[in-house]
Amino acid sequence: MAEVGNAIIKAGKGIGWEMHPKSTGCIIGTRYFRTHQAAVNILYSRQDYTIEYRSSVNLKYDGTNIHRNYNEWVTYLSQAIDAALASAQYK
Repeated sequence: MAEVGNAIIKAGKGIGWEMHPKSTGCIIGTRYFRTHQAAVNILYSRQDYTIEYRSSVNLKYDGTNIHRNYNEWVTYLSQAIDAALASAQYK
């Protein structure tokens, strides 16, 4: 579990996210860009992970829709995590 968590943290930090472990199996990731902010919970186990919306500032979230930048940021985060977990070190 620790190796998975470390890979997730390294991946997020590598693309500009602030990553803070909340508990075993949960990391809070926060992305800042100018006056915008997005925060996610990254829930993980040895087998998989999930990125969940936590909060946002200035991204026009209305309970259903959110600014497209949020989706782009989360997509890049997911791709970075996938790459880190797929590396030979974590196989």
